[in-house]
This record gives sequence, C-alpha cells and structure tokens, in this order.
Amino acid sequence: MPEWQWTRRNDRWIGSFGGRRAELILQPTFRSRDVEVPGLWSISKERVPDLVLRVDSTDRTRLVVLDAKYRASRSNILDAMESAHIYQDSLRIGSRRPDATLLLLPAGGGAKWLEDPAFQSEHRVGVQVISPQTEIELPRPITEALGA
Repeated sequence: MPEWQWTRRNDRWIGSFGGRRAELILQPTFRSRDVEVPGLWSISKERVPDLVLRVDSTDRTRLVVLDAKYRASRSNILDAMESAHIYQDSLRIGSRRPDATLLLLPAGGGAKWLEDPAFQSEHRVGVQVISPQTEIELPRPITEALGA
C-alpha cells in the first residue's frame, strides 16, 4: 500500500490515506472484561495475538488479527487454527469483532483450502503464506480493511 503514509512508533506502524487511519500493532493486549469497553478487549481470558491491523474511517472500524505460526504441516496448521477461531470469537474493539483472523505460515500446501481468498472472505479465518523468498499480494481481508 505505497500510497499510504506510514510512520513507526514504538510497537506499531501508523498510516493514513484518504481520510482513513491504520495501525499495525505488535502484540497488543486484549484484557478480559465482562462488559463492552471502548478499545481493545476480550470477552474471555486475556489474549495477545502477534499482530493486529486496525483501520478507522468515518463510517466504521475494521480489525484484522494476524498470528504467526512456524510449522506448516497439515496437522500443525489444523491444530493452530484453534487460536484463529478463539481470536475471531473472543476479541473485540468496542462492540466489533475482527473482520478476519489469519495465521501467517512459512510454507503452504498443508491445508490448501485455508489459503483460498474466497474461503477467507466467507469464513473470516484462514492462513497466509509469508516468507522472505516469496513475493505475495496482501491478503484480501487486509486490502478490504484498508479500503483498496
């Protein structure tokens, strides 16, 4: 997203473009609450995903949760999907649930259907292969959140 203006501040990258503001936050804490609060919170126990993309525009706030995993076999991916489902169900920003939760993997193919953008759009969870040797397009949930 080169058209965005990005700056780094401590544990986050902050960007702006066309009336939208984005924050890519490293390991934010979603504290446990029993009632809705402004900002980041969890309806169950405290959670700390690896990365969270928050995008605010005039009409809504979007949230994409990213969690890195380091093994890419089918059984490990399917086991790791548990955290994606937990994050998708428990995390909130105000009253909003995440728009999507993706696991970031070093290699693909272990559970190919979870890599499919159409599957991710429909089910709001999935995996994204990302490694230094692979040039990738941004996942659909991220481009949708950023308004691309």
